[in-house]
Amino acid sequence: MKKLVTILILSLLSIVCAFGFAACDSGNVSGGDETHTHVYDTIAITKQSTCTEEGEIMATCACGATYTAKLPALGHDYKTKTTAPTCAEQGYTTYTCSRCGDSYIDDETGKLPHTPTAAVENVINATCTETGSYDSVVYCSVCGEEISREEKIIPVTVH
Repeated sequence: MKKLVTILILSLLSIVCAFGFAACDSGNVSGGDETHTHVYDTIAITKQSTCTEEGEIMATCACGATYTAKLPALGHDYKTKTTAPTCAEQGYTTYTCSRCGDSYIDDETGKLPHTPTAAVENVINATCTETGSYDSVVYCSVCGEEISREEKIIPVTVH
């Protein structure tokens, strides 16, 4: 916002300095043949600058003379939001313009490795006549994805 105000002030000053002292060929305000110095005291923004397009201002003298000047495009004002990587998704930065909403994604980073946590499942206890078994499982403690599974045999127990 400060940048926009600065641009407008500089543009208005340049108009007043460059054209404020031009002689008026159409007579003075009271209609005589005398010339007068233009004083562009009425200034209006006729087209707002956007991020990608120039704007326009028009200055008007009391005699009706006008001057039009271009205002520079504002350019995008990107704000960033970083999404950290996980073991399930890659990380990235989202750039979004605070003025017009234009956005894009960049600065992508790879996924993080899984964080393994062991677990035991499907336990069948051994008896004195039959073997037992269980599944030795490794899960990711962050996303819950199963990383590995191995069936283990429990030997027959003694009488």
